[in-house]
Amino acid sequence: MIAGCAIGQAQFSVKYDSEVQPKDNIQYFTPAGNNLFVGDCIPFYKDGVFYLYWLLDEGHHSALNGLGGHQWCVSTSSDLKSWRHHPIAIGIDENWEKSICTGSVTFDGKQYYAFYATRLITQDDQINEQLSYAVSKDGLTFKKQKPNPFYTSAPGYSKRHFRDPKVIIDKEGVFHLFVSSETDNYVISEGRGCLVHLTSKDLKNWQVQEPLISGMRDVPECPDYFQWNGWYYLVYGQGGDTYYVKSRNPRHYWNNGLMLLKQRNSKIIGGLLRDGFRVREKIKIMVRNVLVVVLFCVKPISCRMAIWQLSSRQKLFGLLDLLCM
Repeated sequence: MIAGCAIGQAQFSVKYDSEVQPKDNIQYFTPAGNNLFVGDCIPFYKDGVFYLYWLLDEGHHSALNGLGGHQWCVSTSSDLKSWRHHPIAIGIDENWEKSICTGSVTFDGKQYYAFYATRLITQDDQINEQLSYAVSKDGLTFKKQKPNPFYTSAPGYSKRHFRDPKVIIDKEGVFHLFVSSETDNYVISEGRGCLVHLTSKDLKNWQVQEPLISGMRDVPECPDYFQWNGWYYLVYGQGGDTYYVKSRNPRHYWNNGLMLLKQRNSKIIGGLLRDGFRVREKIKIMVRNVLVVVLFCVKPISCRMAIWQLSSRQKLFGLLDLLCM
């Protein structure tokens, strides 16, 4: 759904000074200032320069009555050792903007595009996340485009959870957005998470395609998508863990090999199940007198929620997986 433009004066400011930030190391970087933090990093690379976009956070998402109050900052480096921090790239400019949420950046040969979600409160006092975008000539300072937001919601999907758009431009110049959301039509609640797939040739008229992935137990957070060595990779977060799937096809038939990165005791732990399914949650039910298990994880082939009767081998992999959690 296409939105109209909202107006109003900014009601929020954060004292962030890019000139006083440390320049020698980005590892464990925390902005200098009162109660400031870094959220959701968005990496981008062009012409020998690494651009690290990140959310400027004040008070761990507590700003603007808990709606976030986030803004985009950017830091750049040519060697990943020395860093230059720049002024806020995309800020809160108007009263209705409650948070400039996570998104992604692309370049079409002429200018940079930053797609993101804006968290806001609707006229009926509901929290929504709607899509916005901004353009830039240098990748450092962006100008928001109108209408803003340009897309309010996709039919059949959540309005409350509609964020983290990952943008790519294909060879035909078509823009693809993969948006973190939930479907309104689900069999059981633990299978509602999905990535909505939107396409447009002119950034004005958008079509809703089949979801890139669906049947997830939670909203798949902060997705990334890229091609590498003949494979298409999709990376996303679930419940604080990070997963990836890969495919030879740019949109479908994900391979069932899956990497999990877990945060445990301040250490990152990785695991790969090449032949099994990574079981995050399961429910045993009876279907036609056969005991089956509903798995909430990334599904092979179509990635849609399905019911399988597990083989002994798959049960073994699932058991090993649970023991590693």
